[in-house]
Amino acid sequence: MLKRSFLLIIALFMLSGCKTLLTQKESETSLLETLKAYEATMRWGYPGQAYNFLRKDLAEKTEIPATLENIRVTGYKVIRSPIRSDETLASQVAVIGYVFDDRQVEISLTDRQLWEYDKEKKTWLRINPIPELK
Repeated sequence: MLKRSFLLIIALFMLSGCKTLLTQKESETSLLETLKAYEATMRWGYPGQAYNFLRKDLAEKTEIPATLENIRVTGYKVIRSPIRSDETLASQVAVIGYVFDDRQVEISLTDRQLWEYDKEKKTWLRINPIPELK
């Protein structure tokens, strides 16, 4: 009887551990998908759409620059892959190259991104401002 109870307790611990690992895997997959979508938006879409990735409180107080209509992104390169500081925070560093259509001079900047996982919505949101392309 004692042996059977012990095996039952071990099985319960293993199942709870599997659930934790599964949740971490979902969070990791979601982070990578979000970062790819952000990159695609910056690189191939209208850079103003990147502001849709901001956490709601930050988005509400952030004004999308009017100059974005005159910008064409020429490159997006991740120079530091995503690093998770805990299960809900991650960072990544990318270099963004761009030109103003009316000037045709290439400019680049370093984009230090901070991301937070929203467990309720099961999505990652950017929690620091998007660098101004100027």
